[in-house]
Amino acid sequence: MKDIKVALIEDDAAIVNMYVTRFNLTGGFEVRVANDGLHGLELIADFKPDIILLDMMMPHMSGVETLTRLRKLPKGEIYKVIALTNMKDADTINKIKLLHVSDYLVKAENSPGAIIERVRSIVGQY
Repeated sequence: MKDIKVALIEDDAAIVNMYVTRFNLTGGFEVRVANDGLHGLELIADFKPDIILLDMMMPHMSGVETLTRLRKLPKGEIYKVIALTNMKDADTINKIKLLHVSDYLVKAENSPGAIIERVRSIVGQY
């Protein structure tokens, strides 16, 4: 079985380290990281991930803007995206859902292990 290719687009170094460490310890994943939306779009184009974990609050380009640009690209609709955030306001949730995310997870309410299980479930690989 091939590794699940995960693009993690997140600006918080501590969160990046936590997720990357957990994915590596779990095994079965190839994780690449971008620290902002612009580099995230470049990463997606080069890496062609099976799933994208996308932070919603980043400098320079928000997760919503990143996702909006991704969806406008040729084949941009094919990517599975999990929106990761601590924002729970209805406006943000509605904007994100309109951009066809696979899931919307609140970081503070989901352990790295729970996020890994959600990734596996969405990609359909156990």
